[in-house]
Amino acid sequence: MGAIDEQAIDELHLVLKLAEHVHARSEASCFKGEGPKLASNFPSLLWVLRDFHLQLRDGRGKAMTEKDYLEEALAPRPGQRERNTVRATIKDLFVERDCATLIRPMAHEADLQRLDRHPFTSLRPEFRSQVESLVTTVYAEVKPKQLGSMAVSGPAFVGMVTEYCKAINSTALPAIRSAWTSAVLRQSRLCVQQAQRAYEEHVSRQVNAHLPMSPSQLQDRLDAAEEEAFRILSEFDLEFTYEWQCQAQLGSSIMHLRAKVEADNIEASRRCCLEAAEELYDELISGGLDSYSSLEQLMHDWDRLRELYMERTAGPAQAEVMSTWLLHRMTLSVQRVHVGLQGGFGQNPISCC
Repeated sequence: MGAIDEQAIDELHLVLKLAEHVHARSEASCFKGEGPKLASNFPSLLWVLRDFHLQLRDGRGKAMTEKDYLEEALAPRPGQRERNTVRATIKDLFVERDCATLIRPMAHEADLQRLDRHPFTSLRPEFRSQVESLVTTVYAEVKPKQLGSMAVSGPAFVGMVTEYCKAINSTALPAIRSAWTSAVLRQSRLCVQQAQRAYEEHVSRQVNAHLPMSPSQLQDRLDAAEEEAFRILSEFDLEFTYEWQCQAQLGSSIMHLRAKVEADNIEASRRCCLEAAEELYDELISGGLDSYSSLEQLMHDWDRLRELYMERTAGPAQAEVMSTWLLHRMTLSVQRVHVGLQGGFGQNPISCC
């Protein structure tokens, strides 16, 4: 409120106190000499002065900008060592800084006391114009919070604040880089978990609900799920240092999940194939073993069984069940029919070929 005076400078002593308890890297022991390192991690500063009533002129009466006014207010004053330290700290930490001034929003004191009850359109035109200009400036110049060249996401920011609080509450010096590393690692784990969940959900919808399936079809669907998971991971703005680690973690997780799905597909295929084989054997072969008049008739039914089996089954166990369970039953059936035909040959001559 008002101008930048000595009281306003005094009220910003928190900036200095904060700077004394923060350093840029974990190996730093104190704030002294770390201004440039800290400044690279600080945002820009926009000092907004409401109810500003001064004319923006320097000591010689020459007009100056609002930024010039801020720089003059932050210039050192003789005999003000402590305040000058605060001024210097602000200048060191906020390399990009600017100032905006706003006149009183309403002329009458009574209206100011009930300012929250007045719509924006009822405020002084000059004030509204200044506010609109301020908003335009903020949206034109505001940048994402960054640490070095890395944009800080919401979850990462929360992680950093948590690390700062832990350090301060334990009377330690919070290190920006250490806090950032912890936050990024935590965020990286969350990103991998989210991509992994996407993979699992895709597999649940497109694979598990449709087992069994052929190895090639399963491969295509698992590849699609993996591609989707890595696409989701790529949407997170991760530092290059951690990006490949996240990719490796996700790849390892997907490899284990893929192995489990492939095993599940084999088991599902085996159950399906055995069930189909038993049903078809009972339906086409088992009940009529004593009624066959020739092996050719039996083999005709086995050919039909094989066709229906291939239509009803799928998956990697299809050939296995055919070459084991069905082949064994076919061999036994041929032997039984052959023995039956041989036993009745003398009474009722029939052909067996």
